[in-house]
Amino acid sequence: MSKGLVRVKMSGDRQAELYKLYDGLWGCYEPDNAHELLLYGHISELRDILERMADREQAKYTLTFTALQALAFVQLWEPKPYALTPLRALIIQSIFNELDKKVNRGRFQNLQIRDNHFS
Repeated sequence: MSKGLVRVKMSGDRQAELYKLYDGLWGCYEPDNAHELLLYGHISELRDILERMADREQAKYTLTFTALQALAFVQLWEPKPYALTPLRALIIQSIFNELDKKVNRGRFQNLQIRDNHFS
């Protein structure tokens, strides 16, 4: 694995649900400042990645995060800004867990993730 990348494996069902979540955010997110505009960039980018993944129609998918994408993901979801279904909360938490493993192994410096974020 390349240093600075995190690969998150997920089922096709989870990938589809994550796409629906990001597609919904993409359609309604209204940035009010520069930081929120950066988060909207993350939403747009990950939505596009998930959409291209779905075009391949696989049973399993691997979502790859760079350090910057991981930081944006954490900043978007850490404050728990949205009410999530149990499945969506589980998907977000599993991504947090994978990112946290890499942080603890020194893959990403200066990225802190709180434990059991969506528990």
